Amino acid sequence: MQWSQIKTLFILCFLVLDIYLIFQFLEKREAADLSLLEPESATLEERLSDEKITIKQLPEAQPDDAFISVKQKSLSKSQIEKVNHLSNQDAAIADDKYIISHFKKHPLLSEDDSKESIYNKLRKEIVGLNEYQYGEWNKDVNVILFFQVKNNRPVYYNQSGMVAVFLNDDNEAVGYFQSMLSTPEKNKDKKTLVKPMDAVGKLYENNQLNSGDEVSEIKIGYHTVVPLTNGVQVFAPTWKLTVNDKRSYFVNAIEGVVISKDDVSFLGEAVKFIKTKLQQVDDDKAAGKEMRKMLTEKEKILNRSDTQ
Repeated sequence: MQWSQIKTLFILCFLVLDIYLIFQFLEKREAADLSLLEPESATLEERLSDEKITIKQLPEAQPDDAFISVKQKSLSKSQIEKVNHLSNQDAAIADDKYIISHFKKHPLLSEDDSKESIYNKLRKEIVGLNEYQYGEWNKDVNVILFFQVKNNRPVYYNQSGMVAVFLNDDNEAVGYFQSMLSTPEKNKDKKTLVKPMDAVGKLYENNQLNSGDEVSEIKIGYHTVVPLTNGVQVFAPTWKLTVNDKRSYFVNAIEGVVISKDDVSFLGEAVKFIKTKLQQVDDDKAAGKEMRKMLTEKEKILNRSDTQ
């Protein structure tokens, strides 16, 4: 065989080898790029475990459900009579819908009291408190909130269905504001509700869970979707997730949206609302004079919180 032919054969062999190696390189690079674009997805449970985020108790998934529509409730004559006959308070009624009352002898509460203990100390003082569920004690402003229960679920942070108990610096209950919601009407269009674990996932995706956190409680309730319009509000089934027994978050159980909640803003709006209702109350009554003084003090605290 002539040298020129041998040389041509070698050239062809090396060319084929080069082409093969180029294809191998391109395949490996493409695989590497895909691994960057599409990493192996760990399950939510694995990601929580990696960050040592725990769940104290995961409740069962809820059946399909719907939005509810609720009107503000006017107080009946019998309810007003019951309030007026309570011996330990001077109560005023605004718009036939709102109770603003001042305790003559202040019930003493303690930060060590359980939710049940606080409820028992106040249930004889507040008409129909059995229709409400303990919500929270904001220690900075010193206000205890109870949320009205509808369809066996609390309606979270709504001025139209709550009891706000105002305490002084000695943790004595000075007075309270009470509002009520009427019987709800349920939308017939039921939806599949977000599962509790998926609600935890929504918090995780929104960077609301930190390494080492414990989701200490998960409960179902209602939260406002459409504010008061023509006397009607719309509420959605909503998961309330408490983290480390301190922070609370809400996830709309129909739309899967994390609802921002700001205690200070809610209390600030509530105090302003109650003060407008106090304008209808005679200043000579303790319910007007003393509660106006108490609300002014709370407003100062809330204003300081806003500026910090």
